[in-house]
Amino acid sequence: MISNESLANLVYVFHLLVVIFVLFAPFTGIPAILILHITFCISMIVHWGANSNICSLSVLESQLRGLDRTKTFTHQLIAPIYDISETEWSMIVHTITYLILGYSMYTLYHSDKFQAFLRELGSISSFADFVHKATPLFQI
Repeated sequence: MISNESLANLVYVFHLLVVIFVLFAPFTGIPAILILHITFCISMIVHWGANSNICSLSVLESQLRGLDRTKTFTHQLIAPIYDISETEWSMIVHTITYLILGYSMYTLYHSDKFQAFLRELGSISSFADFVHKATPLFQI
């Protein structure tokens, strides 16, 4: 059986991977990754606004470790970066997140695969046709 400490360590690693993904995915130029990044960033921004800046992953890690949420290593590492409150640093992070999101949208829109898909939109006659024509966007 997997211990709570091992599960908490997995949550910690996943949390770090999320941060790395948010910061570096826009620079891949791969439409499938860009679509995932755009969707994820929009979800994260909504999460910030709707969840009082309490990260679900930090809560899960704290419960698994039996610690207060603010005492976990992940919270101490990530909160100064992604605590979207009224501090100057969090405004900078918020701005960076929006800029990265905008960069992903710009890169996706100007990608060859996405432009080819947009040209085909007028000739789509069914959902199956839409799926067939959108498939190249999700091929790496």
